[in-house]
Amino acid sequence: MNGDKFASMYKKSSDVGVDEDLEKFGGRKWQLVKVAVDEPKKQTKGYRLLPAPMVTVRDDSGAEKTVRLVGGILEQGGTFKVATYYVSPTQK
Repeated sequence: MNGDKFASMYKKSSDVGVDEDLEKFGGRKWQLVKVAVDEPKKQTKGYRLLPAPMVTVRDDSGAEKTVRLVGGILEQGGTFKVATYYVSPTQK
């Protein structure tokens, strides 16, 4: 599957994920504390598809929260990109 086909398949659900994240976290400043990623779901010579990472953020009051902000990450040549923003209920 090429990148364009992947993007078109997940665009609608990804838009839902972005809307959900903005509703929960928008309008506030957050500091990124840590990102924890499990083993790749798929790996080839050219890329790795990583599952939804656990992201720890800190707000202005110092309170930390660990959440899944994205549904998956694509790594290619040391560059990481969000593959989809939708996080299924079983991943939350």
